[in-house]
Amino acid sequence: MKRLLFLLLVITITGCSKDKKHGDFYHVFNSLSNAGTFEEASEYYSSGTVDMVNRASRIGLVDKKEMLSLLPLFSRRTMVRILEEKVSGDSAVINLRYSDHPVENMVGYDMAIRLVHQGGRWRVNYENELKKVIEKLNEKKELNYIKEKVQVYQ
Repeated sequence: MKRLLFLLLVITITGCSKDKKHGDFYHVFNSLSNAGTFEEASEYYSSGTVDMVNRASRIGLVDKKEMLSLLPLFSRRTMVRILEEKVSGDSAVINLRYSDHPVENMVGYDMAIRLVHQGGRWRVNYENELKKVIEKLNEKKELNYIKEKVQVYQ
């Protein structure tokens, strides 16, 4: 009887001590593959990532219909294989390989995707990358505007 109680105690303790944030990352990627709009996909991106995409749209860098183009391509034809999961608290880095992709030369491509745990679920985090891209696109837009104005006055 004591052995049975000890065994139940060990199972309970080990079961409860598991990292509850360690999740099914395939669910995130499959959900992104099935998302048809930015609104649907935004459920699987961090709030900072969504804010950056909305900012790019607001300042005219991308059209509302092209908002998904700023993010990694996941479509119904996208299949991934997770090679490695590194989870540390509220953040994770998932190394994956595209096993099928609408862009043929992406098949076999390895990619590291950063995720954060927000709102009770794992979300892809591209905030820093998007911030850099938006700055570059905005600089280019401003440069083109200046060139246009200079041409008008010549």
